[in-house]
Amino acid sequence: MSEFITDPDHSIIKQSLRADEVTVQINGDGFGVAWYVPGVAVRPAAFKEITPAWNSHNLLELADVTTSPCILAHVRLASTGSLIQQSNCHPFVHDKFSFMHNGGVCKFSEVKLDFINKMSKKAFSIVQGSTDSEHLFGLWLDSFWKYEGEAKAGDPDLFTNTDREGERKEERAKMMARALVTLIHTVGYTTAKYRPFHKDSNPLPKTLVHGLEEGHVDKDLDLDTGDDDSLSLLNIVVTDGEVIVASRFTFGHLEEAHTLFYCRGHEYRVKDGKSRIEYTRNNPDDNKHSPDELIIISSEPLTEKHAGDFVSVPPNHIIITRGVPHFGLATLCGISYRFQ
Repeated sequence: MSEFITDPDHSIIKQSLRADEVTVQINGDGFGVAWYVPGVAVRPAAFKEITPAWNSHNLLELADVTTSPCILAHVRLASTGSLIQQSNCHPFVHDKFSFMHNGGVCKFSEVKLDFINKMSKKAFSIVQGSTDSEHLFGLWLDSFWKYEGEAKAGDPDLFTNTDREGERKEERAKMMARALVTLIHTVGYTTAKYRPFHKDSNPLPKTLVHGLEEGHVDKDLDLDTGDDDSLSLLNIVVTDGEVIVASRFTFGHLEEAHTLFYCRGHEYRVKDGKSRIEYTRNNPDDNKHSPDELIIISSEPLTEKHAGDFVSVPPNHIIITRGVPHFGLATLCGISYRFQ
């Protein structure tokens, strides 16, 4: 874990002190780490503190001796008025899922009750803190449970037949992505009545994710195009330890979206504070990489910028990966919402 969190010159601890891709460079309102230990427990372990990440001796000790095939790490910059408490630190964990968010929901203090009213009792009982981010997690869980229930009713054998593990993981990736798309729409149409809109707009098709089946978005959504001056920034990562789904999304102008990068390679190494990605090739004479053995998704590159290892995720896109080497980058149409 230390190779990602503490050791590199561009580690997440260093980024919490001096972020390069945002105007507010210091993120010192707490931190959290979640990691998976297959064969020991389905639920991930989580460690959170309200102290700055750079000032946590416990984090340094833990990172030096912890290995995991899937790690989530987050440093927090609290929104204005948000409490600095452990329950508000990311990642948020429930059952096998870990969830973290970079950004904010516009006018959350006004829309919070609307979010709560949309949640099931089960999802609401999971929310322990006061952040917009954890409420997003509750809404995402509700959508995932809904789609999982539909899938189990339609094909019960898929969830019980051990010979269909590959199909089951693929279906789970689709459900997790579908729930993330639905969450983004929920934020859009729920906050719409609190935000100004341009008068002219055109309806969008219901299918908003290229490569995913039509109908992944609830039928009753009122979708409209048009420019929106308000900002909801939804850089989200959610995983079950095998499938990872992430978004880079804004309801404002695309250039206002928070940054998100990804990197795929064969091996990640750190030496003297310098991190690098190694790529092995099937044939030294061609450019075909061997199957990837790692995927890193981060707000800022962990390697030197000039190395070119990290690729910027375009605004209003999602990443879907169901384990190395299955990786996809899907487009979300430019969208906004008008309350009617």
